[in-house]
Amino acid sequence: IGGPLLVFLLGLLIQPLWIERVLLPYLAASLVLAGAGLAALGRGPRALFLGILVALRAADLAAWHLWPQKLPWPAVAATVAAASEPGDAILIAPHFYHWTWAYYAPRAGLSAAAIGIVVGAPPPPDAPWIEAVDRGLQLVPPEELAAALDGHERAWLLFYKRRGGDPGGVLGRLAKLGRLETRARFEGPWDRGELELFLWHRPQSRSAHSVRAGGSRDAQRSVHGHELGTRSG
Repeated sequence: IGGPLLVFLLGLLIQPLWIERVLLPYLAASLVLAGAGLAALGRGPRALFLGILVALRAADLAAWHLWPQKLPWPAVAATVAAASEPGDAILIAPHFYHWTWAYYAPRAGLSAAAIGIVVGAPPPPDAPWIEAVDRGLQLVPPEELAAALDGHERAWLLFYKRRGGDPGGVLGRLAKLGRLETRARFEGPWDRGELELFLWHRPQSRSAHSVRAGGSRDAQRSVHGHELGTRSG
């Protein structure tokens, strides 16, 4: 079992290769092989090996409690709920994190409906539809974000990515469509990623600004004319 263990340890130190739970089916067989190897050793080497094993297990247990093993989704949902406004859209990238959002959003008083941004390969046509979590999900590629945000003045973006990355050019596209501000950052547990929370604002249109400015000028003329009429009378 030395070869697989060495590959696993290198993955922990350099680049994660697996999620820990996928190794659980092989744990029992590995323990049997390890026990057989210990039985073949003498008393001295056996005690030394067991001491090293206990020390490694203690270090692993301490790391388990010191570093989070999952993204703090309750905190993500609470952060959005604390500053959300009626009509805010929810953008999630990659789109499959909507499943997690659909679980925690209602517990924070939010709707599970969201716009899932397809970063990378799209879901297969025969992907199963899970009514409880996929209800209200709209899938769009990054190049269709402008159309998806039509009618929204603000949108929250929940973006899981490698630190400093922008897969699919999502951040760049949103920055061209309006103002994008960072609200929070949550460290990923196992793949050196992060979930970054952004708030997007639609820019104030020139036409709306012109209408408001014109209305202000008309009001000023009306007041001025009223004053002139009052004086002449």
